[in-house]
Amino acid sequence: MRLPEVSVAVRNMARRPSLAASVLLTLGVGIGASTTIFGFVDGILLRPLGLPSSDRLVSIQELHGKTPVGRVTYATLHDLGSHRFQHLSAVAGMRLWNFALEADGQPEQVTGAMVSGDFFAAAASAPEAGAFFGPGDASEPVVVLGHEIWARRFEASQDVVGRTIHLGDRLYRIVGVARAEVQKLAAADLWIPLQFEAPLGTNRRSHLLDVVGRRRPQSSLSQARDELAAFARSLPGDDSPDLSLVAHDLQETLVAPVRPMLAVLVAAVAMLLALVTLNLTNLLLARAMSREREMAIRRALGASEGDVSVAFLVEGFLLGACGTALGIVVATWGISGVKGLLPATFPRLAEVGLSPLTVAIGVAGGLGASAISALYPALRRLGTGSIDLVQRDLSRFPARHRGREMVAAAQIMLAMVLLAGAALCLRSFLKLEQVDPGFRRRGVVGIDLPLGDRHGDDPARQAPLLAAMLESRTPGSGSRTPAISRRWASRSATAARSGRAMVPARRAW
Repeated sequence: MRLPEVSVAVRNMARRPSLAASVLLTLGVGIGASTTIFGFVDGILLRPLGLPSSDRLVSIQELHGKTPVGRVTYATLHDLGSHRFQHLSAVAGMRLWNFALEADGQPEQVTGAMVSGDFFAAAASAPEAGAFFGPGDASEPVVVLGHEIWARRFEASQDVVGRTIHLGDRLYRIVGVARAEVQKLAAADLWIPLQFEAPLGTNRRSHLLDVVGRRRPQSSLSQARDELAAFARSLPGDDSPDLSLVAHDLQETLVAPVRPMLAVLVAAVAMLLALVTLNLTNLLLARAMSREREMAIRRALGASEGDVSVAFLVEGFLLGACGTALGIVVATWGISGVKGLLPATFPRLAEVGLSPLTVAIGVAGGLGASAISALYPALRRLGTGSIDLVQRDLSRFPARHRGREMVAAAQIMLAMVLLAGAALCLRSFLKLEQVDPGFRRRGVVGIDLPLGDRHGDDPARQAPLLAAMLESRTPGSGSRTPAISRRWASRSATAARSGRAMVPARRAW
């Protein structure tokens, strides 16, 4: 591509700003939407978890008969942790809770995790400061901070190791700081040891724990599954005679709920790119048809057919480059906007972004679409004489262009497919909104309330506080009928006994 050709192409685009703006807008919006969707596909489905040898991490779940349970009981985790497996180097359980953290007089509610001693061995991550606790520290009041809260609350100071903080009304000693990558295994701000206290420690009915394992380097997933199945058959069958254990790839487990939705979006991206390409082809073809007389005169004055075709290709490439750049900017805003609309529990949401692969796919899609769109008008000129073009231009009866009609028909077809898909999605959403939850949702507000150690877990000590809350009325708040529940109607997990400032929270991943 020579500089004079680029200069001529820029002048031609400046003479027809409306058509250039249409091309840029079409390509910018199309590539922006496509790149936004692919950014989620890349961050959620394609990108590794970011932990060392993350392909060896497995999710261990309980199965009762043919009914999958997912989570594991305390008693089963205790048996797993006490057994030495041939194909698993570490097995760890975790449970997320909300903590009332107080350090240096500044209170804050954070998400914490109770984890068994082999959790950090399963993560295979080195501490950023200090050390991790292990299986022998289950009864110790120790805590490992996450990287983010360490940097934000303690200014990333190495002297934080050995200091104490309050979690609720209990004092914990900081023994180490975990790297940011550990949060991908358990999305928490800090970690404390999981304690196997009665009655949960011997309970095989309350499935409360998310369990992960790490396969040994030479062991396959099928070998780990067979070993877990054999181990489950050796467990006491008094409480759960039909208990079995299954292992799944951890990343597959994380993304399984959203994989079908993302697969549909990938298909929509393919159709959207095809529609953008056809739309660009139609616009550039219309532009070429409006300049047939100009091109014919250039041919008559001695320009070669190759020079004329290259002029079309250069203009198409410049429009494509500018439109693609606009699309990448749109994708940056789009990814940020969509992430803000999704719930925090959406899997791997924090890892979604405009990665180099996402940008490369967006650039390739934009330049590819513009190249294909510019190639058709350029090839259409081959074999057409300049005299024929001049005579066609002077004629009052425009010729029919079969190629343009086919492009328009393909555009309409793809647009109808996308419109039908969008209509079906909207219909499904509206039907979901009409599902009766069993209570009137309008005006209902729910609040998680950690009571703390000062009220303990004794109903007699909690009763005065709860009674005062039920009788209170805040002027102007709009609250008419306060009520208290042990757990939300949508939660099925059994509330655990605890002497700490904790409330049930979401899954660990």
